[in-house]
Order: sequence, then C-alpha cells, then structure tokens
Amino acid sequence: EENGNLFELRYANDTLADTELQYKIYSCDIESEQLALMFEGSCLTKANSSAIIAEHLNFTDAQLLLIEWGADNKKCYNHFIAAKRPYSIEFFSKIRNFLSKYYKY
Repeated sequence: EENGNLFELRYANDTLADTELQYKIYSCDIESEQLALMFEGSCLTKANSSAIIAEHLNFTDAQLLLIEWGADNKKCYNHFIAAKRPYSIEFFSKIRNFLSKYYKY
C-alpha cells in the first residue's frame, strides 16, 4: 500500500488454516545486483486474513524489495517496487533484468 513516500507490506493468507510464516525482506541494488537484508521475522497468519508485516517504510528513491517467505518447509519469493508511478522504461528494464537473473525456474 502506498501513501506518499510511505509504504507498508502486508501478508495475505487465503487458506483455511492458520500458518506460521517466516520472512526476510531485502533491499536490492539493481546496479550492483547486491542484496541487503532489511529485516526478517515470523508471524502466525490467521486463516482467511491479512495483516501488516512492516509499516511506515519510507523510500524517497525508487527501490526494489525482494521478499523471501516460507511456510510448511516451502520457500517462496515475491518482489515489490517502492516507487511512485509511472516508472521510467529504463528503471523498469533494469528491474526486469535483475529479477530474470535472480529468479531461476
């Protein structure tokens, strides 16, 4: 969710079971292709619910966040672009190139 330069990250559990969720959130330097751990944690996610994991994140510059999360011995990834829209073609192209190297299928 975006409010000016302040962002919040939320989880959504759309299953019928409460689940223990572990997560790590990295800031990505798309120029050097380096990751920096911002924070990590765990929480109990209630069935059919959503809640805030992190709030009042302030990004004055466009930022790519990589979210690594897991539950039930399964590791998953997601990403979040903290930037005001519209994104420049150059910025979006750099993000796409970074993610195509990071995500291996």
